Amino acid sequence: VVSNCRFERAGANALIVRVAQDPMMEYNIFYSNGIKSSGNAAFNFGTDGAVWQFNESSYTKANIGDADAGGIDSDYRSTNTTIQYNYLQDNDFGMLITGGRSSVSGFNNLTILRYNIFEHDGHKADSKGNKYFIRISGKATNTYIHNNVFYASPDQEGIQLAYHKDWDGLPINTFYYNNIYYTEATGS
Repeated sequence: VVSNCRFERAGANALIVRVAQDPMMEYNIFYSNGIKSSGNAAFNFGTDGAVWQFNESSYTKANIGDADAGGIDSDYRSTNTTIQYNYLQDNDFGMLITGGRSSVSGFNNLTILRYNIFEHDGHKADSKGNKYFIRISGKATNTYIHNNVFYASPDQEGIQLAYHKDWDGLPINTFYYNNIYYTEATGS
């Protein structure tokens, strides 16, 4: 359990949870991380049953050429990850779900993203020119994204509400329902 901590101005990733059964990350604040190198504010890797809840992640920075700069990432070889009741705002990239390079589907399986608020996330383009709220990369399988609120302000021109990135394959069985997308951005 990682609870009631503040992670601020980490050079890259602020919190990495690896090779764990049922880890719980809750009531944490992630502020202005990834300031020197590619990194998400927080992510789980090789876990089963990870739960992220009641966290706030904001102002994660994307440096030139960075691949990661999101608020939270359900990363490689993770199963049964739940990300709920979090507030993510002003992260340079949006929320990430990483399936990764693999000839086998299920490299990241059963991520549930629900009851979160995303405000002004994804306002900086990645190295390919994409701006997004959610990026799902590679063969992530059985992803459920529901009952979230996404807000884009007028200065977020061209933001993608969801970006499925081909990384030796595309996500399989991704479900979006009951989300609210409120965008004042043109070209979204």
